[in-house]
Amino acid sequence: LAELADTLSLATGGLRSMSDNDAQQNLQRSIDYCEQLTSAFPSVPEYQALLATSYRKVGRLLRARKDFAGAEANFNFAQQRLDTLVSRYPSQTYHRIALIVTLIDLGDVQRARGDIDGPAALAASRETLENAIARFGGEQNVARDPFMARFMSSLYHSLASTLRSMGDDTA
Repeated sequence: LAELADTLSLATGGLRSMSDNDAQQNLQRSIDYCEQLTSAFPSVPEYQALLATSYRKVGRLLRARKDFAGAEANFNFAQQRLDTLVSRYPSQTYHRIALIVTLIDLGDVQRARGDIDGPAALAASRETLENAIARFGGEQNVARDPFMARFMSSLYHSLASTLRSMGDDTA
């Protein structure tokens, strides 16, 4: 079941021939399988991480369709799962990076909502990204780990885009 959920989740990102509807169906099946796995084996972090990844991918699919509210809800769910994993397994770089990527996605969709919802959505994007930078930017291993530094750079880039959307031309 875990391998099938993983395959369904991974396949949606790499197959250009797959329609959005097929991708969403595969991701929903992956989520369903992961929910079963996390219920049966709640102490297995890999199942929680796979569930969060599937929700993040649904969020990206919905963001591409301009369903910003749906995307944000999926990113929030992924964030909650990953926050738990980062708290429980602080030495696992994968969980921290997956959370950073999710927070970037969340900040980006909040910024996109700014065109519709106005300044409140932009302020939410700024808060999401600034909090992520404060949380992960001070880690000592960022300076030693180019992989982690790359994701932190993406956080700063996303924040700069939000600040420009808010009218800050110095960002």
